[in-house]
Amino acid sequence: HPSLIDALLPLTMIPGITTVFKPTWYRSWLIRPLLPYGHHIAGPDPTKVLPSIHGETDEDPSEAPVLDRMVDHLRAGNSLFIFPEGSRSHERSMRRFRRGAVEAEIRAQVTIVPVFISVAPPMLMKHQPWYEVPKRGGRFTLEFFPVIPTAGRDLDARALNRELKQQYEARHQQMLRERDALAGAATDCVTAAYASFEAAHPGRGETLRLVYTEGWSGEQIAAYLGRSHGAAREYVSQCRAKFVPFVKHCLEWLEA
Repeated sequence: HPSLIDALLPLTMIPGITTVFKPTWYRSWLIRPLLPYGHHIAGPDPTKVLPSIHGETDEDPSEAPVLDRMVDHLRAGNSLFIFPEGSRSHERSMRRFRRGAVEAEIRAQVTIVPVFISVAPPMLMKHQPWYEVPKRGGRFTLEFFPVIPTAGRDLDARALNRELKQQYEARHQQMLRERDALAGAATDCVTAAYASFEAAHPGRGETLRLVYTEGWSGEQIAAYLGRSHGAAREYVSQCRAKFVPFVKHCLEWLEA
């Protein structure tokens, strides 16, 4: 569950699919009127949770009817999309998997379709404010793992949940390696582009270094250039414009 808005992908791409929403959404004057039309399910009340040995929370036994509603919902022929983590993932690690989704699917004897969602670059993570988004936007990817039939099979929910967590964990670690490699390659590309720019335009290259690497203020740059504040700002803008052709291939490569 890497992002605040990743749930919208399956909900908009798969006709008729439903999910389990936090009870707080059902108390929202804005969202609540819309939920019944989608035939969604209200999840466990967050005020009725018990601490677990893992430092997170377990569902209160009094909330068992939520699982029953999930089973009835699936047996009625509805598709149900669930995040086993229950909340957005940590920045570089996954939360423990709750087994409620697997338990419901086994009881209802329906097919499990595991989906791994990733986004590059990372955006709207658990710790990020909603307004901190990458300038070039994020690209979401849905990767489907092999389906797991449950009809007529004697499956153990705990064991299957562990197997799924291991599969997701392996893919998550691979995703982190790919993300880190891309970030490193991007840094190398921009560094090489800047070196070429500085060789071609020494004065402008030094100005951009002072602004973006050293963090000089407008007043400091104006004093360094011996220009007025407005003229210095215009010069920095011109430096950026001349740097764009040198770094353009890096940006195009990242967005490919």
